[in-house]
Amino acid sequence: MRDQEWLNAALTALDLVYFDGALSEDDVKVKWWPFKVSRGIVIYGDYCQKQIRINRVLADPTVPTFVTIGTLFHETLHHVIGLEHDLTFSFAEAQYVHCTRAALWEREHFNRIVYMHQQGKK
Repeated sequence: MRDQEWLNAALTALDLVYFDGALSEDDVKVKWWPFKVSRGIVIYGDYCQKQIRINRVLADPTVPTFVTIGTLFHETLHHVIGLEHDLTFSFAEAQYVHCTRAALWEREHFNRIVYMHQQGKK
């Protein structure tokens, strides 16, 4: 199950693999965030003031782990690089081994997951 412990472990693993262990536990925190839609757009993750929030819909067991980790990686990059989605950010994001695969999965399947959560079904 993807609980808070799982999320913390995922951040630690990303830190070791992609950031050479440069993040410390005091540096950035991660937590699940209640399902959120803003202006008709599903917010997968958010970063603000050393706090990463991941949409709880990504904890659903039908969402592949590589998709959830991809969102966590994206938000961690905001902590490391900054908030702009510029070329530097895009290049860094492309370093995630499942970047393309995760984006394709989201395009093909995410509406179904969102619908299930809006209907209160799992």
